[in-house]
Amino acid sequence: MQTDGNERYNETKKVILVTLLLNLFIFAIKLTAVVFSDGKAIAAECCHTFADMGMTLAVLIAVRMSKGDDKNAKLIENRIAKALSAVLFITAMGIGIGGLTALINGSSDIPGRSAVFAIAVSAAVKEKMYRYTLKTAEKLSSTALTADAWHHRSDALSSLASLAGVIGARLGLYFLDPIAAITVCGMIIKAAKDIYIAADVCEDKNPRDAVPNPVNL
Repeated sequence: MQTDGNERYNETKKVILVTLLLNLFIFAIKLTAVVFSDGKAIAAECCHTFADMGMTLAVLIAVRMSKGDDKNAKLIENRIAKALSAVLFITAMGIGIGGLTALINGSSDIPGRSAVFAIAVSAAVKEKMYRYTLKTAEKLSSTALTADAWHHRSDALSSLASLAGVIGARLGLYFLDPIAAITVCGMIIKAAKDIYIAADVCEDKNPRDAVPNPVNL
């Protein structure tokens, strides 16, 4: 579906504002959990959500800079998609290294119930954000929004891994946390690779034909 610069910007702006508000909601819940619960996982989740808001704003800025110029919009969006794929890769490596370190050294943190609640809500909301953003990305043939959508999916997967770890820690099964983290690390790395390749192909082809599903889940 072809859209002009103004419609493209307005559609993207709507998605960004909705996801920003949802991220703010998630951040508030996680911050509250940090205050009332022990555990490094929930603190890391809180920081991650704060960083997500900045990344989502970057997508809006990219589209705003290229408003009215479809060719330039695609070029900037593809570059933003590549940048987001790099952030996904770095995030995955951090999760993987942290999981491996915890698996080797063990963990003694016992998070509270508020951490379980906050992370469960985060996983559910992030999955909704993924579906909502991807729907608009497909409508606009936007590689940047596609990358942002899969970033939301990676966050949902990360939250599920954290949730398994938190519940495991509360039950005394500390090894579940690092194993889940390492597994999700591999999923996110695959998504990052496919997003980067898709954005690279889109610089020479029609984005609608070039952008694949980064992860088959």
